[in-house]
Amino acid sequence: MAFATFLLALRTRSMATATEQAAVATREMAEETKAVTRATLQEAQAVERQVEQVEQQVVISASALQMSVQPWLVWEPAFEVVPGNRGPFIGKHGVVYSPGWHSCLYVSEREDSVVGWFTIRNVGNGIALLDMSRSFIYPKNGPHPFDNIHPSVKSPVVPPGDTVDVEFTIPATKSADQQRMTLLQLAGGGGDELFTVELAYGDALGSSDSSAKFRAHRHSEKQEWSVFEVEYRLADGKVITTRRYG
Repeated sequence: MAFATFLLALRTRSMATATEQAAVATREMAEETKAVTRATLQEAQAVERQVEQVEQQVVISASALQMSVQPWLVWEPAFEVVPGNRGPFIGKHGVVYSPGWHSCLYVSEREDSVVGWFTIRNVGNGIALLDMSRSFIYPKNGPHPFDNIHPSVKSPVVPPGDTVDVEFTIPATKSADQQRMTLLQLAGGGGDELFTVELAYGDALGSSDSSAKFRAHRHSEKQEWSVFEVEYRLADGKVITTRRYG
């Protein structure tokens, strides 16, 4: 009986030793697994940081590229007669100018239409590609442009620093109640006369479609027309910024 008890105790001790060894091995394996997991996590974090840095570099590079090709159209007061010259004389587009008079923007009635022109300059870094099919003319405070009437330019390609004249003709609709187009129908009356010319344009990469709304006015028939505000929009209609003149 005593011998059997001794054998049982010996077996129990052997099992305990084996269990302890297994526990030690398990702990070691757990530590190794923990170390591998920690190393893997650190490696993943390092890779994530590298990805973030690459993404930042891509954004910076894309922004730099965009800036390098970004056109920017502004209003350019177009004609100035040097004081002292004898006049009047014929200037741009057959318009008669007097000495010392500065033509900011020309609008007039001609036969049964309203005609006008003004000059824009590209002050951006890249070529401006005008899209006249998406360019429109809006009457005073009108949310909708004149149907099927677009301004025109001699060349839709405007390199950095160059200017181009924007011309427009708004004819009568020939309906029974409108045999001729007048300034009153374009710009209204009873105070400031207003109208807007919207020019759509993009860059050389075709990656930045935008538009500039040139808002023109005059306070009375005795004063000159001028552009008082240009509103810049993205293709989705979001306003980028607004520049005011005067």
